[in-house]
Amino acid sequence: MHAKPSNKPAIAVAGHLVYDEIVFPDGSSTSAFGGISYNLAALCAIMRDGRLIPVCEIGSDKRRVFDRAFETCAVLDKSLISETTLPNVVNRLVYDREGRRKEWNSRKPEPLSLERIPGSIDALLMNFISGDDVTPGDLRLFRNRFEGIIYIDFHSLALGRLPNGGRDYRYNPSWRDYVSPADILQLNMAELSTITGERYCDPEAIASACKIIHECGPANIIVTMGRGGIIVSVESGSHAHLIPSLKISSEVDSTGCGDTVAAITLYRYLGSMDIIDSVIEASRWAAAKASFTGLEGFKWIENILENIGPSPKPMKIQTIS
Repeated sequence: MHAKPSNKPAIAVAGHLVYDEIVFPDGSSTSAFGGISYNLAALCAIMRDGRLIPVCEIGSDKRRVFDRAFETCAVLDKSLISETTLPNVVNRLVYDREGRRKEWNSRKPEPLSLERIPGSIDALLMNFISGDDVTPGDLRLFRNRFEGIIYIDFHSLALGRLPNGGRDYRYNPSWRDYVSPADILQLNMAELSTITGERYCDPEAIASACKIIHECGPANIIVTMGRGGIIVSVESGSHAHLIPSLKISSEVDSTGCGDTVAAITLYRYLGSMDIIDSVIEASRWAAAKASFTGLEGFKWIENILENIGPSPKPMKIQTIS
């Protein structure tokens, strides 16, 4: 990685673009673009200058909906969006009262190509929305020709596919191939557990588990824990911090909070090269995202942030050897 701070970054966001159908614990439901659209919406809200390049495929049935959703984003470059005559992939998410969710996909999309992404950009945010978004070989080829930052959200790399289209957590035997190109890797506790085979209940054990993944390449690892906050393991595991979560008066929808963390962390990091401060700011944005559903709220998220208040101070974690 040979990155320099930039307040006008060029960022490519790659991953499958899905249309979410969300069912809440009370039986109510909503629908909106999901997947990398949360990354894009967060970046559109925070970027005043630069270039934002989605690398995705969109179904012709949803193209106009997408264009309307992002029509006011001045930094958006749509040149690497391809359109298919197939219906857009639909992702059905059903939440229970404990915040757990079950997930189904309408179809398995074909892998994307990273070949057309210019090597001159500052960063690639690779979000594994389906788990089949790109092949590990294509990701490795991109790493070999790219000197900027690669931020990988592990996400659905931890999910297998059931015959009925459902998804379930399982071990991915290729996980090392996928994470080794990353400068920054993000995953949640459930995703971490698929790699190590362990369940975690305390920050010290999670931070220690990150050392296994650091050995494969990522210098910085971010583990999101929902209401438990965010753990950041830095400098290849030499030290770790817990970023406590913010308390909000009303949680409406947690869908997209992790995607918001990834987008804001990467953008702030490109400007400061300070991973801890970047995650602290990202945590505030994720709390703001939890207060609304869909993408529309990103248009006034700055107003929401003003009422959230400052983030709690990070706490250093003593890792277990």
